[in-house]
Amino acid sequence: MSLAYASEVVPVLIVTNNPTYETTIVSRGGVTRLTQVENGTGPVYGAGFSPFGLEALVRTGPRTQLFGASAVGVVWFTREVPVANSRAFNYTIEFGGGLLWEYRAQRRLRFGYMFHHVSNNWTAEENPGLDGNVFYAGWEAAVGGSRRTP
Repeated sequence: MSLAYASEVVPVLIVTNNPTYETTIVSRGGVTRLTQVENGTGPVYGAGFSPFGLEALVRTGPRTQLFGASAVGVVWFTREVPVANSRAFNYTIEFGGGLLWEYRAQRRLRFGYMFHHVSNNWTAEENPGLDGNVFYAGWEAAVGGSRRTP
C-alpha cells in the first residue's frame, strides 16, 4: 500500500440549469431590504483548487491498483450557487475511488467514481449545498525518473 499527497486544480467547473436572479426590494414586518429572487435558469461557471488531498493505492496485480482518494478545497463561481442569497465562493469536499491499469510502462488509465459536495458553510443567508456523483476516466503518463519494475 502507498499513500500520496494529491492537490488538484479545477480550471473550469460548470453547473448547468442553475437559477438566475434579480435584486428586488422586499418589505416584511415593517422592515425593508434588498434581496434576490429567481427569474430563470442558466449555466454558471467557476474555477477552484483543492490544496489538501490524499490518495491511498493498493496493488492488486502486476498491472492494476485500486485507489481511494479524498480532497478539500474551494471554488469561485461567476455568481451565487446554487440558489439566490447564497455565495459565489464555496468550499468543496470530495471522496471516491477506482482502478488504475498500467497498460504500458509509465502509462496508465484511471477509472473512478467521486462524490463531490459544494457548500458555503453557512457564510450566507442560504446554504442548501450541491452534491454530485461523478464517474470519470483519465490517462496518466509518468515523466522522467526510472522505470518501475513489477
